Amino acid sequence: MKFFILAAVFAIAAADSYRSTEYAPKYVAPVAPRYEAPQYEAASYGAVHYEYEGEAKYPEYVQSKYNSYSAPAYKAAPVYSAPAYKAAPVYSAPAYRAPAYAAPAYRAPAYTARDY
Repeated sequence: MKFFILAAVFAIAAADSYRSTEYAPKYVAPVAPRYEAPQYEAASYGAVHYEYEGEAKYPEYVQSKYNSYSAPAYKAAPVYSAPAYKAAPVYSAPAYRAPAYAAPAYRAPAYTARDY
């Protein structure tokens, strides 16, 4: 029995270390990219000449034949009269009768001086 337990422990240890170096994470230091500064042309500060100096001129307005708008022709709304309602029914107050039972007769309690 001890032999089987010992063999199982060695098998687990051997399986754990088998090719573990191949699958271990490897760190590779990043390589910084080469950076070259951009090359710019020298600035020239000469006089700037604009061709469109003076007053602004816009083309003459011409109304398009496609943008003509005519007012829509609506029909007159139909004329409705006020609705005719029936008169509300007249209700009379209900007639109640006096109760058919007699009022109870109470007797005054009889107390004696001993009861206090």
